[in-house]
Amino acid sequence: MKAVILAGGEGSRLRPVSSNRPKPMVRLFDRPVMEHLIALLRRNGITEICATLQYMPRMIQDYFGDGERFGVKMTYFVEREPLGTAGSVKNCSAFLGGSDFLVISGDGVCDFDLKGCAAFHKSAGAEATVVLYRHEKPLEYGLVMTGRDGRIQRFIEKPSWGQVFTNMINTGIYILSPSVLKEIPEGVRYDFARDLFPSLLARKRRLFGALAEGYWCDIGDCEAYLGCAADLLAGKMRWEPEGEKTGTGIWSESGLPEGVTLLPPCYIGKNAAVGPGSLIGPYTIIGEGSCVGESALVQRTVLDGGRVLDRATLYGAVVCRGAVIGRGAVLNEGAVIGEDSRIGTDAVVSERVRIWPNKELGDGMRATSNLVTGSLKHAVLFGEEAAIRGEINVDLTPEICVLLGTAAGMRGRTAVAWSGGEGARLAAETLTAGICSAGSEALVSDAVFEAAGAYIGETHDTPLSVFVRGAGNTVEFKFFNTDGFPLDREEQRKIESVVSRGEVTRADAGHIGKKRQVIRTEGLYASAAAGHAQWGSGRAEGLTVSVPGKGGSDRALEAALRNLGCFVTEPRKGVPEFSAGADGFHPRAKDEEGRELDERKLLALLCLLEMQSGDREIAVAPDAPAVLESIGRTMGVVVYRQGRDGKKADELMKKQKYLRDGVFGIARLAVHLARAGEPLSSLSRQIPKFHTRAKEVALAKNPGSVMQELAESFVSEEKELFDGLRVHTHSGWVRVTPLYGRRGLRIVGESAEEEIAEELCADFERRIKKIDGVSLRKD
Repeated sequence: MKAVILAGGEGSRLRPVSSNRPKPMVRLFDRPVMEHLIALLRRNGITEICATLQYMPRMIQDYFGDGERFGVKMTYFVEREPLGTAGSVKNCSAFLGGSDFLVISGDGVCDFDLKGCAAFHKSAGAEATVVLYRHEKPLEYGLVMTGRDGRIQRFIEKPSWGQVFTNMINTGIYILSPSVLKEIPEGVRYDFARDLFPSLLARKRRLFGALAEGYWCDIGDCEAYLGCAADLLAGKMRWEPEGEKTGTGIWSESGLPEGVTLLPPCYIGKNAAVGPGSLIGPYTIIGEGSCVGESALVQRTVLDGGRVLDRATLYGAVVCRGAVIGRGAVLNEGAVIGEDSRIGTDAVVSERVRIWPNKELGDGMRATSNLVTGSLKHAVLFGEEAAIRGEINVDLTPEICVLLGTAAGMRGRTAVAWSGGEGARLAAETLTAGICSAGSEALVSDAVFEAAGAYIGETHDTPLSVFVRGAGNTVEFKFFNTDGFPLDREEQRKIESVVSRGEVTRADAGHIGKKRQVIRTEGLYASAAAGHAQWGSGRAEGLTVSVPGKGGSDRALEAALRNLGCFVTEPRKGVPEFSAGADGFHPRAKDEEGRELDERKLLALLCLLEMQSGDREIAVAPDAPAVLESIGRTMGVVVYRQGRDGKKADELMKKQKYLRDGVFGIARLAVHLARAGEPLSSLSRQIPKFHTRAKEVALAKNPGSVMQELAESFVSEEKELFDGLRVHTHSGWVRVTPLYGRRGLRIVGESAEEEIAEELCADFERRIKKIDGVSLRKD
């Protein structure tokens, strides 16, 4: 009897184990599944075998060749287009000749008595015999009902529980007579179970089922693959692994490693190494060329040529060839790591998560969903302005957005707003889902810029508010605390840790958080800005201004100015122009003479006017211009800086919102202009002259070590160390801070003269490059 092995399958459900090979070439005990099938056929006296191929055919042909090495004679038929199971066999007609033949699927493992099945076929006078098997979980397979004589009465494909009238399943093994080949059309897709057998049954042809005893497994997915390996180790199939059996249920082709605990059943292949202190088994395959480090735990796992470093823990995992599992990493049950992938030190792969080939999971990270494209090389990290930035569906996938939301929701009620296209909408909605999954209420407002989004968080007393902004393929999340400040570094780290480790707490169904809409945010925010700008009876009646911008923040600014009594007109000569910036935090202006005032100049002017109005204390951000201290000294006012001056600075900044919010600040400035009765051009000339220049310097060394040596080169009277290095020179100030997410430093020089500000930047650039280039200090 001849046999046809159906070996054309891709094995999409088995990926990533089958990502780089056809399904029949997936390895089990260091041999392809198809090699086990060929051995079964040979034991049953079948040595003339044809394999039908389609997906990656060369790999199968190169491995098995003419079959001589395996004691059989191999022939191959390669399909250019899928022909279905029956169509594939029809394609082999020239090989099969005029005798009965056997068809077997190339992705199953069994120990059936195929000779007995062939004898049944012959004795029953059958045209086609389906080999049947009693299965404990029949729902995933086609069921077959037979009469007492074995004649098939009914096929039930992929049944529901209501259709489970039998537990006998179709194994995909058939014994066929030549007459059946004539029933299969040529050159078209045609299947046995879907097309041929129902047709034969309808025409009452001699179609029988032969119930086989023994073991059978269809390696359809990763769970089945792992289960099959465990079954074979447990002796459920009449077969034993090769290698010396060194005790009950322990096989080794590499000898027994010293100082290692082996729990049967387990198998160690050729040239495998296991470090001392490790525990291997039970139900574990350490395949050929695999390496396990010291003090590792590997249980119920298939390690097929991968490396497991010291102290790693693998339970119920599959690790493919060339993959590396880092020190202290954990692979939980059902985790599958594709070929040549890298799992970082102390990283965690959650239950049933699959990592595709050539991917990387960074140190300390947790994979909670399949990693198919890209890599999680770095944790989700905050950058400048307490923002997390990335490309939507690449860096910031829906899964990551849900994790961010859950991390936020674990803190309590959270405000959410978004702007900027469908990417931002998707990110905000998945973020909101995460908040609710943590059991917290999500306040979703119609704010379209960051300052208004943060304002909703302030007024509703939420621990966090998040604004999502999209621009092209990029999305950014900006996080604010309950007072509307960007999150400090300590709070950022807490969220980073939760997201990168995946250590979230989710509510049960009865405690899922609700989503509540907050509407008319822009108007509420504008009214608040106008109210905050007034003191005493101060308003801005009769002041003529222009707000040319059409974005959400400038609409709110125009509304606030109108609320204060301003006349808002189109831009024209002699009328000051204002903008709050796209996010509402970066205001700018143009005075009546057309001179531009950036946000630093506007802040200096507003601080001066506040001091002239009687404020004895003000608080500003760490990066506010140094000239503010000079103004404060001349006015007898103390200037506090956030990050340097502790809670006092924080408390003042809460009250002085006009010094940190563009709309609130310009509204306050409008009241000052109206009270003073002077134009903006005149008042702005009262600011001491100052200029700032900025420069970025790339580093070869660790920024921390360069910053340390730079700081040590100045005496304590010259420098301040908070949120970077701040140095007072005879000609001005210099602030140096590390660049977020890049190996470099940012220099900001400030002086009364523009040229000197440039020179300060150049001088510090030279200092930094010298330290970076010749310092002997170790990173």
